[in-house]
Amino acid sequence: MTKNLLMVGVSNLANGIGGFIFLIASARLLPTDDYAKFAVLTASFVFFAKITELGTTPAFVTLSIQEKTDYSKALLKLKVYFGLVAFVLCFAFLNFFSISDFYTFFALSLGFIGYLINDYLFALFQLKEDFLKTSLINFLPAVVKAVFALLAIASVVSYNFYQFSLLYLASLLVAFPLAFSKKALSSIQTKTESEEKGKVKQLLVLGTPAGVSQALILIVPLINSTMIKSSLGLTQVASFALAEKISTIFSLASLTLFTVFLPKNAQQTKKGLLTSKTVFLPLVYLVLSLFVMLAATGPLLKFIFNDKYQSLIELSYILSISAALTASSSFLENIYYIFHKTKVLFTVQLLKIFILLTLNLVLIKTVGVFGVAFSNLGSSFLSLVAISLLIPTFIKRT
Repeated sequence: MTKNLLMVGVSNLANGIGGFIFLIASARLLPTDDYAKFAVLTASFVFFAKITELGTTPAFVTLSIQEKTDYSKALLKLKVYFGLVAFVLCFAFLNFFSISDFYTFFALSLGFIGYLINDYLFALFQLKEDFLKTSLINFLPAVVKAVFALLAIASVVSYNFYQFSLLYLASLLVAFPLAFSKKALSSIQTKTESEEKGKVKQLLVLGTPAGVSQALILIVPLINSTMIKSSLGLTQVASFALAEKISTIFSLASLTLFTVFLPKNAQQTKKGLLTSKTVFLPLVYLVLSLFVMLAATGPLLKFIFNDKYQSLIELSYILSISAALTASSSFLENIYYIFHKTKVLFTVQLLKIFILLTLNLVLIKTVGVFGVAFSNLGSSFLSLVAISLLIPTFIKRT
C-alpha cells in the first residue's frame, strides 16, 4: 500500500510540477488578455472532458471487483459516445469567449482523443492495480509540457496563444503507447458479456450521479470565469484564473488517494472490514499538503510574477484552502461508489452550485473578485461537511 501510494504520489507530484512550469510559462509570456483566454480554454476542456467519463471509470473498477465481471468493452463504448457529445458542447461554449476558430477546433480534437485514450487505460490499470502504468499516464504528458515550457522560459523558443493551447492539449497523446501493453490489450480483446446493454446500464446507474456531481465540481471555474467576465471584464479573469489553477494542485493529492484507495476500500467493504478510521485517515495527507502550500505560495508567486497580476497572492491563499476542502470531498466520494450511494453525491453537489451562484451574485457586487473567491470557499466547506457526515451512517449499516 505504502509503495503504491508513494509511486502514484510522486507521479502526480511530477504532473503537478510539469503543469505548474507550463502555467508559469503561459502566464508570464502571454499578454494578460491572451492568458485569460488560455485559462478559459483549459478550464473548459477539463470540464467537458470529464463528461467523457461521467463517473463510469470508478463505477467500472467497483463493479468489476464486486461482481467479478468484465465491463471493459461497455466502458469503451460509453467513452466514445460521451466524447463526441462533450467535444461539440465544449466548442460551442468557447464561442461565448470568442475562442472558436479552426486552430482551436484542431487542438481540442487532439486533446479529446488523448483524454479518451488515457482515461480508458487508467480504468484498466487501476482495476489491475498496476500503479506504475496509471502513474505513467499522468507523468508522460507532464514531462512533455515541462520541457516545452522550459524552452519558452529560457527564450529558446516563443509561443503565442494558439501554440500554448496546442502543446497543452496534444501532450495527452504521448501516453498512447501504453495502450499496447499486455494488460491493456488483454482487456480490450476479451470477449465477454461486457458489450450487452445491461452492462452499459449498470455502469450508468452507478456512475452517472457521482459523475455529474464531479462535473458540477469542475464547472465551478467556468461559472467563476463567466461571472467575472460579465461583471468585471476579461482582464480580471486572468488574475482569478491563475490563482485558481495554482490551487488545483490539491486535485492531484485527491487523485493519488482515490487511485490507490478505491480498489482497497472496495475489497475491504466486501469483506466487512471497512471502518470510519480507514476512510478518514488518508485526509491527513491533504491537511499536511495545505500547510506546505500556504507557506510557499506567497514568496514563490512574488518571485515568479512580481506584480503582473493584481491580488494574485491573496486570491491564491483563499482558493488554496477552498481547493483543499474540495479535494477532501473528492477523495471521500469513493465511499459513495462502494456503497452505491452516488445519487446522494449529485444532490450535495447541486446544492453546492446553488450556494456558489447565490453567494457570487451577492458578493461580486460588493467586494469584486474577492467575492467570487469567498463564495468558492464557503460552498466547498458546506459540501465537505455534508459528505463527511453521511459516511459513518453507510459504514454502520454493513
